Amino acid sequence: MATLQAKAAKTLDMIVHTEGFTVRQHGTAIKVINDETGASVTYNGNPKIPSTHANDLTRLKRVGWTKRLYDEQRRQERDERMARADEDFERRYGELLKEAEQAVKTVAPVELPDGLTMRAEVITPEQALEYAALAGNPPPGRRQRPEAKRSIADYARTMREGKWRLTHQGIAFSTNPDGTEWLFDGQNRMQACMESGVPIPMVVWRNANPDTFGVVDSGKRRSIGDTLYSKGESNGPLLGSTLRLLHLWEHCPQEQWNSTPVDEDDLDAMLAKYPGVRESVTIANRVKRVKISPTSVAAADVLIRQAWPDAPIDEFWEQFVTGAIPEPKAPALKLRNYLLSQNSRRVTYNASQTGPKNVFHLYLVMHAWNNTCRGKLIGSIGWKLPIRVPEPYVPPKS
Repeated sequence: MATLQAKAAKTLDMIVHTEGFTVRQHGTAIKVINDETGASVTYNGNPKIPSTHANDLTRLKRVGWTKRLYDEQRRQERDERMARADEDFERRYGELLKEAEQAVKTVAPVELPDGLTMRAEVITPEQALEYAALAGNPPPGRRQRPEAKRSIADYARTMREGKWRLTHQGIAFSTNPDGTEWLFDGQNRMQACMESGVPIPMVVWRNANPDTFGVVDSGKRRSIGDTLYSKGESNGPLLGSTLRLLHLWEHCPQEQWNSTPVDEDDLDAMLAKYPGVRESVTIANRVKRVKISPTSVAAADVLIRQAWPDAPIDEFWEQFVTGAIPEPKAPALKLRNYLLSQNSRRVTYNASQTGPKNVFHLYLVMHAWNNTCRGKLIGSIGWKLPIRVPEPYVPPKS
């Protein structure tokens, strides 16, 4: 019976989404009207036996509705979407190609006495395929390192979004004894170009010394904090992690927060939108001694002040840090005691369930703040899975 009713419900849904038909429902009675001819049929949307549902489908044919018509319309819609996507991609491809061509014109070729050469090139996905194949052509005694899939995905995203920039860092080939080339630096970038499907500008070095392979990319990777510090910002690491969390809050489903990359443009946009984040970071540095993630404190402070400019959040932080709250069930005090009770050498939460520590602590702070604003006392700290950080409290308009 349940399966039969599910089929009937699915049929109704298909009719509703078929262009050219109007559906009117009164209880279990469903009337289907052909908008062009005016023909109509009424049938029972809650069949009890299979033959009833089969008869209903036959009656629907009389007004011109069939599942084949529905499927044809869906295919047509899909083809139209794909055509629009192709047009958008071709337009975007052309724009990025022009940008890449302009970028490479700004770099003069270089040829050194030892045969090492450098020139800027526009690398298309087709060219990237040819170059990537040369990563598997090392000289005797050498081999290329494994591909870094996370880096490839991050690079490809940057390329598709048009954020790839021509820099002094590019790709490098060495020349094998048999005269063939080996791509010993840049295989991930070439794979990313292929995945992105768009052209990029890139500096290309040739006749490089293969003995330098062991030291290429062996230094410390530049962090978000390093980037902000180079722009004159203080508290770079904490400011960077806070801006990242704010970007994820605004632009990504929470289940993707742990795997979504954030680039410099994203951070700049958040810094422009939330200039008060600098002061929030200073507050977080004072609060963090209560074994709470300072990134969570800073992000919560920013979001709360953004939602409610006159929020008494400073008082909340003071109570949270000092514990000077006469009410033993006050949310701020309960949160403080919970965090202080955790053994600092042990994980205080199940990361596989609650996600990154920054997100989990942001969740706890937001709940404590919202409960405080609503005057709600709590017996203990708890959470529901999956973790979903709530919106900050906003007082009702009077």
